[in-house]
Amino acid sequence: MAMAAIALGITTVSCSSQKPQAEKSPSPSPSPLPSTNTQSPTALFPKNPNQPPPSIFPSSANTAADAINQGLALYQQGNYKGAEIVLQRAITLDPNNATAQYTLCKAMAEQGKLEAAVAYCQTAVRVAPKDSNAHASLGNTLGKMGKMEEAIASFRKAIELDPKNIKAQDNLGVALAKTGKLDEAIAQHQKAIAIDPKYVQAHMNLGTIFAAQGKLEPAVSEYQQAVALNPNIPEAFANLGILLVAQKKLPEASEAFKKAIALNPNAADARANLGITLYQQGNKQEAILQLKQARDIFKAQGNNPGVTQIDQILQKIGG
Repeated sequence: MAMAAIALGITTVSCSSQKPQAEKSPSPSPSPLPSTNTQSPTALFPKNPNQPPPSIFPSSANTAADAINQGLALYQQGNYKGAEIVLQRAITLDPNNATAQYTLCKAMAEQGKLEAAVAYCQTAVRVAPKDSNAHASLGNTLGKMGKMEEAIASFRKAIELDPKNIKAQDNLGVALAKTGKLDEAIAQHQKAIAIDPKYVQAHMNLGTIFAAQGKLEPAVSEYQQAVALNPNIPEAFANLGILLVAQKKLPEASEAFKKAIALNPNAADARANLGITLYQQGNKQEAILQLKQARDIFKAQGNNPGVTQIDQILQKIGG
């Protein structure tokens, strides 16, 4: 399952220092648009934006194996409630099945039922203490609860049991970063990439940390590798655009924002940042169009602060 970039600040376009080039009468440059990302900063395994819609809930399984297989399939489809129901039946039939326990834990965690979820992960670890995935799932749930030090310990145990558990390797880096241990986090993400150079999320997470450290060149490089490996992640293009703006590469940034919008037309932040970037390049008409579309999306989403911020930007640029 793909992870979104860790929340270390790559969420806004810093674009207030440069004036538009094509305006006859200079207008005030818009302030950066603050993030409207609602993703919890402790969500280590966010939903895959490209996953298929949930399937129809299946008929009851008659054996534990059947229930586990159905539960796993539902979980992969994003039908977390369906997975929860089926996996609870699996556990009734086979209480000591660690796979059923930790997959149920993850399904419940995705629904925000963290206290109940962590109990299933703890049971999985108890019945299968040498199962790397059980420990990794426990670490993931603890991370969602904000218990980062405990999450780190669980990820380390998962890696001790299986050094090639790439998700545990990468998520250890996420948890380390969230506790401010950026150098350790960088080394951890690099270990994940060494295991699988095509593991997109590790490149994104590594790029995010480099950006947080002000290391724009390696940050851009990591995000460029991420979008080359998987050109279907709108967040990757949006963050790449932000980094390119910081490098004053505005045409390239605009293209990155456009690709993010093509993948997710309701990405209001990307639209707003595209509008600001276009304005800086002197394309006021298109900039206003994008900003107004972003405002409409924010309004439809009930994001009143986003609407207010866009209105303030439009007022500054005369839109």
